[in-house]
Amino acid sequence: MDINSKLTNEEIITKILNKEIKLRHLSILGEKRATEIRLKFLEKKLNSEFTNINLSILNPEKCKPNIENMVGSTQIPLGIAGPILINFENKSKE
Repeated sequence: MDINSKLTNEEIITKILNKEIKLRHLSILGEKRATEIRLKFLEKKLNSEFTNINLSILNPEKCKPNIENMVGSTQIPLGIAGPILINFENKSKE
């Protein structure tokens, strides 16, 4: 499928909505732009706004082998706990 890179993102989204372009073919425009277009398409289709999904620190080009049709990412907070008691005993490797 030929996607004219001179089209604006809005023109491309309209073509996606009209089923003239498939989401999976957007990568030809570069993963960063494709990711932006997919997210804007999703927002338009669902009449919603996903304000934080596009604030990703991940590089879409590096994610390409691991995800299809990327639209952004989320962050997950991590914490630590311990020591953990198993059967009421402190199990440590000290």
